[in-house]
Amino acid sequence: MSGEMLERRFPRRGARAAVGVGKPRTRSPVYLRQGKWFFVPAPEVHPPLTLVLFDEPLPRECGTAHVMQFAYRRGVSWYGSAGGTQAVLDVGVFAKGAVRHPDHATLVLRGWHRVATPAPSTKTM
Repeated sequence: MSGEMLERRFPRRGARAAVGVGKPRTRSPVYLRQGKWFFVPAPEVHPPLTLVLFDEPLPRECGTAHVMQFAYRRGVSWYGSAGGTQAVLDVGVFAKGAVRHPDHATLVLRGWHRVATPAPSTKTM
């Protein structure tokens, strides 16, 4: 979720408050955090059980991926370009349960949370 999207979702507090400017915090009234990943509550999400993924990796540019106990990817669409490459559009990633990584304490998400980074990522998931 980019800063602009956070501004729209939290207009009174703004994106800077939503992603925690200053000393990074693990928890706030708006989000939970593990490493560079932010988890924003999404109570409106109720995925069909057939689309829920188990022990799904959350990739990053380098290093070990975080692992989500339960994950749901919504709105994946592929398109081809003139160069034959593919890109992903409108991807929504949601997590629930334990989020594990060897460098961090396990984070337990009660209910579905949208997975976000403070800045747009150039890598597709």
